[in-house]
Amino acid sequence: MSDNTINIKDLPPLDRMTTYRMSKEMSICLWLFIIYMFYMFLVPVLTFTTPDLMKSRIWGGMSLTWFMTAIGAMIMAFAIAAVHVYFYTKDFYISEKVSEKKSEGAGM
Repeated sequence: MSDNTINIKDLPPLDRMTTYRMSKEMSICLWLFIIYMFYMFLVPVLTFTTPDLMKSRIWGGMSLTWFMTAIGAMIMAFAIAAVHVYFYTKDFYISEKVSEKKSEGAGM
């Protein structure tokens, strides 16, 4: 077995743009996680506090509880993925425009 291990202390520090992107990514992911967990915590709270409402049939015999758990959670997951992709591509689109302007200004 070869000894090709890399010590983290030997790596150079990240540039400012990478550090900014990583912190922004973590912030967005944290907020999306909080929103999703709030939604998932809301279902049992509503089931406990308003059982008659949550037992009501809404679509094809499905109760509101099952709808919020199955269909609603899937819709939330797709919405969170869409928001995440939107911010991710927006960030790279902006940074691409900035790098194009820098290269034009340098006479390249």
